[in-house]
Amino acid sequence: MNARKRNLAVIGIIIVLIASFIAFAIYQKLQAPSRGTVTTSAIPEDLTLTLDGKKIDATGKLTVTAGKHTLLAKRSGFVDIKNEFEIKAKETKHYDFYLQPANQEGYDWLAAHPDKALLNEKLGGETFHKEAQKAYDANPLIAQLPYIGPGIKWRIDYGGPDSTSKFPDAPVIIIQGEGETAKSHALAWIINQGYDPNTMNITYTNKVVQ
Repeated sequence: MNARKRNLAVIGIIIVLIASFIAFAIYQKLQAPSRGTVTTSAIPEDLTLTLDGKKIDATGKLTVTAGKHTLLAKRSGFVDIKNEFEIKAKETKHYDFYLQPANQEGYDWLAAHPDKALLNEKLGGETFHKEAQKAYDANPLIAQLPYIGPGIKWRIDYGGPDSTSKFPDAPVIIIQGEGETAKSHALAWIINQGYDPNTMNITYTNKVVQ
């Protein structure tokens, strides 16, 4: 290819790129009147947030087409939050995702991040109370928790529902204690309260109760 043809090819590529940029800018301008704005904040900050199944930043701002959408926040050790919403053109909406612990992993994370735990408690209180009421409706045993067993040290606590568990709408019952003896004592206590452990989401933490 001689120099003249090369120059023409380069010019042609530049023209295509400029035309594409202009077309995209026009498309964005035409779309703007039919789009809304969504802002989000989250604790923990490293949770996974998706919009209609596509991953987005957990904290930030984005534009979305007017209509119905679904935001889903998930993180290991915490209760999922799903938010289905509808947004109008030129409307701005904000959503907070302050996840509550679902098991010991979640509690350990909050213990390791006390500043975030305080903020989570303050800003996520209303959400937590709503989830707590739902949890109580699903398993009234939690009204008696936390409970620390006498003698051999063991503790029974609870966390929010876990969408991956056997009973996704029920709270997770957390048994903490060292060894099988503590575990068996805790299960016996649950049975003595008139509940069947086989109908619950129960996790075990082999850890000494202080």
